[in-house]
Amino acid sequence: MSTPLSYAVAMPRGAEPGRLLDVRLVFFATVYALVSVATFCMWLGEDEAFPYPWLVLSAALAALVLTDGRQLLAIPPVLTGWLALGVLALFAWEELREWQFDPVMPLGHLLIYLELSFFFHRKKAWYLWAMVFMSFLQVVIAALHSNKLLFGVLLALYVLLGLVTLTQFLVVFELERHGRPGVVPARRLAGAFSQSLRSAAVILGIAAVLFLFIPRHGQAPWTQSQIVPGTHLSGFDEQIQLGQLGQILENDDEVMTVRLFDEMGHSYKPADEPLWRGVALTAYQAGRWRRITGLGRPLAARKEYDGTPTIRQEIRLQHLHREILFGMRPVLAGATRDGTPLELGQMDGTLIRPDSVEPGTLQYTIDSARDERTEQPGEYTARVSAQESGWRRRLTQVPEPLRGQLREYNASLGISDEATSEESCGTLVAHLRDSGLFTYTLEESVVDPSIDAVLDFLVNRKSGHCEYFASSLALMLRAQNVPARVVNGFKGGDWNELLGKFYVVRQKHAHSWVEAIVGPPNDLHWVTLDPTPVQGRQRVMARVGGRPGLVRQLYDMSRNLWAGYVLNYNTNEQEATVYGPLRQFFSDASDAIRAAAHEGPAIGNGSFNWRAAAVASTAAATALTFLLLARRLLRPWSASPVLEARTRHAGGGWRGGWLAFVRRLLALLTGRARSDRGALAFYEKFVAALERHGLTKQPAWTPRQFARHAAEAFTQAPRLAPLAGVPDEVVDCLYRVRFGARMLSETESERIGERVRAVTAALDQANGRRRSLG
Repeated sequence: MSTPLSYAVAMPRGAEPGRLLDVRLVFFATVYALVSVATFCMWLGEDEAFPYPWLVLSAALAALVLTDGRQLLAIPPVLTGWLALGVLALFAWEELREWQFDPVMPLGHLLIYLELSFFFHRKKAWYLWAMVFMSFLQVVIAALHSNKLLFGVLLALYVLLGLVTLTQFLVVFELERHGRPGVVPARRLAGAFSQSLRSAAVILGIAAVLFLFIPRHGQAPWTQSQIVPGTHLSGFDEQIQLGQLGQILENDDEVMTVRLFDEMGHSYKPADEPLWRGVALTAYQAGRWRRITGLGRPLAARKEYDGTPTIRQEIRLQHLHREILFGMRPVLAGATRDGTPLELGQMDGTLIRPDSVEPGTLQYTIDSARDERTEQPGEYTARVSAQESGWRRRLTQVPEPLRGQLREYNASLGISDEATSEESCGTLVAHLRDSGLFTYTLEESVVDPSIDAVLDFLVNRKSGHCEYFASSLALMLRAQNVPARVVNGFKGGDWNELLGKFYVVRQKHAHSWVEAIVGPPNDLHWVTLDPTPVQGRQRVMARVGGRPGLVRQLYDMSRNLWAGYVLNYNTNEQEATVYGPLRQFFSDASDAIRAAAHEGPAIGNGSFNWRAAAVASTAAATALTFLLLARRLLRPWSASPVLEARTRHAGGGWRGGWLAFVRRLLALLTGRARSDRGALAFYEKFVAALERHGLTKQPAWTPRQFARHAAEAFTQAPRLAPLAGVPDEVVDCLYRVRFGARMLSETESERIGERVRAVTAALDQANGRRRSLG
């Protein structure tokens, strides 16, 4: 049976009580912190806001003070069994209640209940191991329920604390094993903790690099979406009730990130807010819009445009709809990251996800023409749409008696039957957007429910969000026999210039506008019309999710990195971000070298360019000379007594750690690191000399313990007594070089070498090869 970890420890001689810390309490605090972070991770995936993390954190603090520190509160062993039965009963009740919805989360709650009971027990070793293992299971459960950026931050913190915890576990185990004091100076313990933290950070960094470079196959493990596949984001469906889009305008959640490039491949930012076109709505009846679906035709995955001004969009879209995709109109080509062509709705020009592409987060690239008059390949042209009788009826359909009421309203604005389509569009857009008679608001209130919602908006309310403005414009144009349709999508986004320029489009950027067919019969084309007041919309959006600009950009950049390099980091992403650029770099370098070496007049059977070879040789010689000169100039700094003194004065804190790192880096660059590794050979020679004469270092001994045993043995031999201080000198130098990054000078190296040789000679003279010190 495991015994409780003891608390009775002996104070080091001469130590001051105010500067001592109990190693076990520090270890317990590390385990509790690990458990608390795991609980916070799991909490991110909770549907209910029960404060499990705060409960665990409060219990951990209470247990650290009352149970582990003062030993005033502990659960009696007789109650342990009953407490376990109660926890299991609570788990069974919750599991039966949640079985059909989420059978995994109750298991996480069971782990929390067990951890809370373990907090207030006298600590046995297996209790602590169990808490560490249960915290790991909590993180696994959290990974199944959350893909948020905060989870990624907490996961990194958990891994870091986990490595530190295992290190502290080893320290406590060794103290218990050898019966050493568990109370040590705070400065020493802080140094050891800082060292383990730095080691954990290095391990975590190496793991991150391996995660990026290790070849992978298929999709990344975290591909679940915040929206369950098969559901739709309100406002992007085949049938939409007028005002339904307003449900998402007060939401700050991310929809997609978009990087824009011009036809030359340079980063591009449009002068005006771009419109990310989504679903086109054609049929209207009693405040409800409906999409007329049709066949989808595949787009070209990529093609050349012969100088046509284009905008390339690299989009990472969250799961909003099983079919609808977003992009700038008119789309010329588009494909997913694996090369699958996107589809375009033939009837309404809606961009469609291919059936072969799995639901969930999607990354795709599309090319759009800058001239909106360019026809989209695969969609009915404006001429066909306006002249084909059945399709024209759909694009000019207005329910009766609303048509007559809207024609009267248009006539009051001075629009006659003889007005051209361009004139009707200009007059109506100016009336809705620029007259000042209408205001933008997210509040919806019906004044007269007996009339159509659009007419109520125009005559009575005169306030609403973009969907009312777009619907009113489309129906008023149709009343004038101008083909028009409503489009729901997104407008603009939060522009981010940190670590790459990109838009972050959120739900609050949802927008409705109108597409109409205008022009003479021989030049019919689609135009985009936005009748919504700009300033009113911007004021409302500024109130949703308002954060300081730099904070928001940092958050968006972190989310973009988390989504791109963790959640969606699959084979295609790895090829695009790591192996593809590396392969291209080496290929370009190889081509450049071959081109430089083989241009110019032919010489012999080949065409070697001696001038290029001479230039390359001169450049290589110059680079080598520079490196040797830098190495020569940096060498005095690597052994600088000022830097060594500052490192020693800083001690084991973070400042001392960084100064030691700088000294190690300088030693590596100047070659002194090799000399220091050679300087450690004196200790190995010293140990080998003692072992030849029977004094063997035991596995459990530290170098300092071995030095004390050697000094005691020396004092018993007359010839070795004068050298009894050499073992401590050797170990001091060993610790100085290995752990303090304090390199030995040439004089010090020669002196310690002479002392080791003196010990070796004295041992040979005093004992010979057959006598033993042991």
